[in-house]
Amino acid sequence: MYSIKKIIKKLSVLTLFITHLLTAHAMPSDPTLIDYKVSGSGHSPYFSPENVVLILGRPYVLIIENDFDNAINFVFEKFGSTVYTHYLQGVSGMSQQNMTIPPHTKVTWMFEANQPGEFLVYAMNMGVGQKGEPSKLIVKSLRESAKPLPSDLAFESNGSSLSESLKALQRDIPDREQDESAQKAKEAQEENAAKQRKERKLKFWGGTSD
Repeated sequence: MYSIKKIIKKLSVLTLFITHLLTAHAMPSDPTLIDYKVSGSGHSPYFSPENVVLILGRPYVLIIENDFDNAINFVFEKFGSTVYTHYLQGVSGMSQQNMTIPPHTKVTWMFEANQPGEFLVYAMNMGVGQKGEPSKLIVKSLRESAKPLPSDLAFESNGSSLSESLKALQRDIPDREQDESAQKAKEAQEENAAKQRKERKLKFWGGTSD
């Protein structure tokens, strides 16, 4: 009888240990926290920030705040089928394409995005049946997120062109100075030669130079 109790106790400890391992695997550490708020008016609500960039495969905690007097339907459509949900709290209803956020409530949603792309999301005021402009959840791979923006590329290109122009100007300045010095030397040489010719003529004809 004692041995059976001992076996049951060991099995219980083993079960707790396995549960801990599974939970630790399912709940990733150090997720990125994002505040996501229902903004706008009752007839034209939307989520802000309007563009949120997510990195593929990284864990995120989305804190969705609804300060409205009516429930808000968070319509995310295709985005719902591309994420793995670790944890969700505070919703009054959810499907693969939307979730209902009660009035004056914060919803906590921990997930990982598993597919890159740009996904439109809407805030629907369920009290008046109105929604505002769409916002975007943009999922990028780590490599894509490291790419410079077109404006950065333009700046680098302009900076490179400017640098090359400055170098060309620096090379051109000594050349111009050398040309001017050579021109002055040539003019002085010609002036001296003309003077010598004049002196020789005067000497030949017996005159004197001024």
